[in-house]
Amino acid sequence: MKTLSSTIVISDLNILGLLGISVTLIVAFYYQIILHEIPCPLCLLQRVGIIMIGIGFLFNLIFGINQLHYSIIILSSITTCITAT
Repeated sequence: MKTLSSTIVISDLNILGLLGISVTLIVAFYYQIILHEIPCPLCLLQRVGIIMIGIGFLFNLIFGINQLHYSIIILSSITTCITAT
């Protein structure tokens, strides 16, 4: 049984995860747009995976905590790791 404090902690962790994903993408787009560094195809694939991870965190915050949203995060993480090798 979930208590109110554990739900708040889980929501805070989802916010922290989404913040980390956002900072990663902001830095990547800074290098691309401001510094005119063209990303390689591998970097573009990894950005798609990172965006999908962020969507999983965002779904948890908007629609409530659900195992399906965490499965999106896990599958996106695994797919991003596979494309990086």
